[in-house]
Amino acid sequence: MAGPYSVSGTGTQTIAQPSALVVATVGRIATSRSGRANPPNWYDVALLTPGDTNGWYTPVAVTGDPFVMLLPPGCNRLGYAVLGATSLTLTEVPAPNYQKQPWDRNPALFSQGGPTFVNGATALTTLFSYTVPTGRIARVVRLRAQIVRQITPTSASYVQANLRINTATVSAAVLPAQAENIQAWDDLGGGPLDLPAGSVIDGQYVNNDTGGQVLISLIANGYLFDA
Repeated sequence: MAGPYSVSGTGTQTIAQPSALVVATVGRIATSRSGRANPPNWYDVALLTPGDTNGWYTPVAVTGDPFVMLLPPGCNRLGYAVLGATSLTLTEVPAPNYQKQPWDRNPALFSQGGPTFVNGATALTTLFSYTVPTGRIARVVRLRAQIVRQITPTSASYVQANLRINTATVSAAVLPAQAENIQAWDDLGGGPLDLPAGSVIDGQYVNNDTGGQVLISLIANGYLFDA
């Protein structure tokens, strides 16, 4: 956030689209009057008018010291009329992340996993494991488990590929058939998943066939943004 700003008299101050301003009064003039509230509510101190690229909002009277002025989203300027010799110190309050869209929260793509050829019997193997970083949220937009038979096994049992979140299986493909070019897959359904920091996404597979070859793809991707 920019600032703080010191303003007096009348004019316009550029602001950095904060969610609020904290207004402190310096040298309040003698003609300012207080009401019956506790802490005191003041009259005839200043009028502040927030604005954006479309125009101006309703003027707001400064009635407290310090005074918190909430702003509509996108305000990038502030008109002020400060009475007498009073001056104001304006401190910007940044919008909390939960009020912002993910694309305004330092987004970055992430992609984990990929394809691997597996020949014959293979014990349970972890292809990848990914932990959501501290201070970030992972929006998972794709999870795919896929198995494609490349070479017919000498003895077929089954091949399985799983994608898990915090050890719970969310996508699984199972291939019992032994003919070449037969495939099985499973995709994430129901839309994106938002995972908090510390969540673990992993991909595992097991091949219980004897001989032969399969192509296994375990893919997780999406983007990260600030929590």
